[in-house]
Amino acid sequence: VYFTTRNEIKDSKGLYLDLNNVKNFFFENAIIFFCASISSIAKCETNTKITNLINVKNTIELINNLNNNCKIFYFSSHAVFDGDKKFYNENDNTSPICEYGKQKVQVENAIKHNSHNSIIRLSKVISKNIPLIFNWIKNINENRNIYAFDDVFLAPISLPHIIKVILNYAFYYINQG
Repeated sequence: VYFTTRNEIKDSKGLYLDLNNVKNFFFENAIIFFCASISSIAKCETNTKITNLINVKNTIELINNLNNNCKIFYFSSHAVFDGDKKFYNENDNTSPICEYGKQKVQVENAIKHNSHNSIIRLSKVISKNIPLIFNWIKNINENRNIYAFDDVFLAPISLPHIIKVILNYAFYYINQG
C-alpha cells in the first residue's frame, strides 16, 4: 500500500504527487483510490483557472496515464447534482450548480467509459476529527451550545464506513480479476 502527498515524504510508502504539475506514475495491476482534489467550493468559485487545472485537466491526464492495467476508484461528489431531489442514483442526470460539481462532472465524463474506472460519489464524509464535529464534541463536553446549519441538507457518511466499503470493492475486484 502506497499513499501520495504534497508534503515532505517521511515514510517509505509515500509518493510525492502535486496535481499542479503531473508526473507519470507507472503501476501494474494496482488498485488506485483517487481522491486528490481541491474540494473547497469557495476556492473553486474564486480560482476557477487553478482549480480546473488541478481538478480536471491534470486529474484526467493522471488517471489516463494510470489506466495501464490498473483499477481506479475515482472519488466524486454529490455536488454533481443540483439538490432538487431527495435521493439520487447513479443513473440520474448530473446537474451541478457550483464550480466544484461542474469540475467533478467533467472528470466523470472523461473517465466513465473506461472499464478500469469506477466512480464513487460521496456526500459529506465525517469523522470525529473534522473541525465541525471536533468542535461540536468539544462544546458538548464543556456543556456549551452547538449550532447546526438549518439551510443545508446532506446525508453524512462516516469515514470508517467509507473505508470498509471501498476495501470491499477492492477485494471484490481482486477476486474477479
